[in-house]
Amino acid sequence: MATFIDELVGASKTNFERAYELDLSTDKIEWFGNRTGRLGYSRSELPKTLTAGEELIHPDDYRHVREKIQLHLKTQEPYFEMYRVQQKSGEFIYVIDFGTALRDHRGVPSKWIGLMQISEKPVHFLFAG
Repeated sequence: MATFIDELVGASKTNFERAYELDLSTDKIEWFGNRTGRLGYSRSELPKTLTAGEELIHPDDYRHVREKIQLHLKTQEPYFEMYRVQQKSGEFIYVIDFGTALRDHRGVPSKWIGLMQISEKPVHFLFAG
């Protein structure tokens, strides 16, 4: 039976640029998917920690992204954000990031998993509710 991460990896090879898993206790990120993709970074060049990854987020988007992550960690509100990330070339490109915290037996967030899609321009979404 496939694990959830195996399913994320499968998705990253088809619809998404990258899948990732972040250990919230160590700040370490593991990336899945072998494509260099439109960011221009090889798998070995991708940030190894959340702190390093945050440095690639456009300064105008950083605060909003952090607030949405914190909101999800506190309330479990779905995390689905679009923001700009610096490519290896130095240019910025849009990232659509879907993520969720995995919680331990006490309900405390221990890991964060997510999928990223890259877009050349902003994408506007409509949600029926």
